[in-house]
Amino acid sequence: HNLIMSGGVWSTYVLVIADTWGVWPAFGLAAVGMLFWIVVYLVSVRTKLPNKPSMSRNRTQSSVVSQPQSMVNPIADSSTNSKLTQMVSMRLTSNQVIPFPMLENDDLPTLHGPESQIRILLTQYRLSGLMSALPSALQVCFNWTLVYDLQHDGCSLNTLYRKIEQFDKRSPQLILIKDSWDYVLGALSSDPIIKQDRYFGSGDTFVFSFEPTFEFWMATGKNDHFVRAGQDFISFGANPPALRLDKNLEIGFTDSSETFENRRLASATEFRVVTVQV
Repeated sequence: HNLIMSGGVWSTYVLVIADTWGVWPAFGLAAVGMLFWIVVYLVSVRTKLPNKPSMSRNRTQSSVVSQPQSMVNPIADSSTNSKLTQMVSMRLTSNQVIPFPMLENDDLPTLHGPESQIRILLTQYRLSGLMSALPSALQVCFNWTLVYDLQHDGCSLNTLYRKIEQFDKRSPQLILIKDSWDYVLGALSSDPIIKQDRYFGSGDTFVFSFEPTFEFWMATGKNDHFVRAGQDFISFGANPPALRLDKNLEIGFTDSSETFENRRLASATEFRVVTVQV
């Protein structure tokens, strides 16, 4: 509408010029005006059209973002020979939560002990999670033996120590705990949990929880208070302990420790123990 009105005004100017200076000046002015309005019209139409995406000569390179090598999931790498080899290369970092592969029975460690007791806590899902967190050197240990079971051996810290000493004084040990709200948590001790009045263990020690999802926390390096197996308690971490059990293995405590910088592992800071396995 504005364009038509402006054109009408321009034609009036052309007629005035024709009356004053003659036909040719008026004709030239009309041609210039027509060209001007054609340009204006084309510009106005162009601005209303959607932008056309630019085309790359190499569409594959322009549309696919290559994934950094550190983020590539080795489970998808067909060149590896086994899921265990893949997991060694993908060990999770401290307090990292990513989907871990659900391992088949052939890729899981062999569990020695009464099947009905072991499977109470060590389900296929939990075993797969723990395998992803283990140090590389321990991921090739395919024989896991149930040494102590609270439901079978009784609620006694001294009994736990005795059973461990009778079985093995060299191997790393995994302690699994279930509380009254069905939270499953625990710790891996790099050294056997044998009673002594000092802290022991190494940076391979870690604590973990399966609720609400699997998480684990490696040592931060701020102290070396990894494990302590006292007369009246077992504790993992310090300032305060990440996990602590009393001498009767009935009450547990959990808090954010300086050693692991973990979150609370159980349903509450103080919790009631239902079962313990080593």
